[in-house]
Amino acid sequence: MPKKTDSIRPIRTKVYDPIFKQEVTVFCNCTEAELSAWEKRLGVHEDDRRGLNPNFGAFSTHYSCNDAPNVYLIWLNRFDWTLDDQDTLIHEVVHTVTRIWEANNIKFVPETQEFFAHSVGRLYAAIAAKILLRKDKNGSKKARNAVSTKK
Repeated sequence: MPKKTDSIRPIRTKVYDPIFKQEVTVFCNCTEAELSAWEKRLGVHEDDRRGLNPNFGAFSTHYSCNDAPNVYLIWLNRFDWTLDDQDTLIHEVVHTVTRIWEANNIKFVPETQEFFAHSVGRLYAAIAAKILLRKDKNGSKKARNAVSTKK
C-alpha cells in the first residue's frame, strides 16, 4: 500500500546562502494557506503573491519587499527524501543560486563554474541539514533517516 502523503511532516525552514548570506526559505509538504500566510507576514503585495499551480510539484522564486529585500523561496510540494525528491530539491537550489548570482551581477562563465558548484553544494547542504533535524517528543533534536530509494 502506498504511503499517505499527509503523513509526511510539513517543514518550513530558513537558511542563508553561504556566499552572499541571502535568506532562503524552504517549504516542504506545506499547504497553499501556509504559503499565503508567510507571504502576507513578509509583506508581499496581494497582486505579487505566488499561489500554487497544481501543475508544478516544486518551484523557486524571489521576493523583494520594503522590509525584506532579496528573499528567496524554494517550494517542494512533496518531499520525503526519495532520490526523485532530492533531485527536485537540487534542481530548485540551482535556480535559487542562479537568481542570487544574478542579483549580485555575477555571470556564469567557465571561470566561475567552480564557485557556482560550491554555491549549489553548500546551499543544498545547509537545507538538507535543517530538514534532517527534527525534534523528538522530549524536545531534543534527532537526525531522521536521510536517503530513501522508494517512489
